[in-house]
Amino acid sequence: MVLPAGVQAQQADPNQRAYSYALRCFTANTVAVGDPRYNPNHQNDVALREAARRAYNAAQAMSVRLGYSSDRVAADITRNGYVEGDKMLRDDGYFQRTRADCIRLGML
Repeated sequence: MVLPAGVQAQQADPNQRAYSYALRCFTANTVAVGDPRYNPNHQNDVALREAARRAYNAAQAMSVRLGYSSDRVAADITRNGYVEGDKMLRDDGYFQRTRADCIRLGML
């Protein structure tokens, strides 16, 4: 998985970078599911939920490599949903950049 350059500079461990970005893409999918601009009349539910599943599976795979417990992963998903989700809802530019990165990574 080739991540955006800014993410690569922030975290040295490639598995941690991939894990963090997969969590972000999972959150972006949940934001997009509820946003009528990206899911008018819920016509994209299936595609967005499948992309969320891919992001979740990528996060799970990276968590195994990192030795994280399932409790840690659940807590990270929850925390990421609050922090990143809120940021995506407040800052459309941030959401658009994240969305573009996740589309390129095949996770949105």
